[in-house]
Amino acid sequence: MRPSGQISRARPKPALKPEKGKPGSPPAGDTGMPGPRVAVYVVRRLGSGMELLVFDHEGIPGTGTHVPAGGIRPIESRREAALREVKDGTGLDAVRVVAELGIIQSPHPESGQSRQTSYWVLEAAEDLPSEWRHVMASAREDGSRVSLCRWSPLPLAVALVDEQRSLLSQLPRLLGRRGAFPPAPCGGHR
Repeated sequence: MRPSGQISRARPKPALKPEKGKPGSPPAGDTGMPGPRVAVYVVRRLGSGMELLVFDHEGIPGTGTHVPAGGIRPIESRREAALREVKDGTGLDAVRVVAELGIIQSPHPESGQSRQTSYWVLEAAEDLPSEWRHVMASAREDGSRVSLCRWSPLPLAVALVDEQRSLLSQLPRLLGRRGAFPPAPCGGHR
């Protein structure tokens, strides 16, 4: 059974073109500063609880557990970026946008420079597999990466990278209030 409501499908990503006369250079206007990003909490109902979609990168130890996240392209809205990151990182495109949860400022994990992250909540169907492998197409020279995707029960027991847990504690209140899912048990949020 698919979730009720409108099903949104991510658009294919456009190719970035180097500046004229400068092969491999970043797009015009790229200052090297961290740009605005999205992080996406994809949830599904399972029995009386909720699960969150998370993934690890196969064969790249130490990268940690992620939710779909990444930069917002100049040609797309925050909503479009959220849908694209879910599709690119996990292969899912049959998801329903529930809400934009909020926008936070935080330091980039490597440079320490301030950046904005827009957090989104999306709902997926119940009948998806509990885990799967997704080959992510990559514009990088190293080819592609493989995401090992899985559903993890809420409250979440695993650590997430790069402050991706920032607004996770708001999910039970948001989803309980909207009637989409029952609230998660209290406690256990990190």
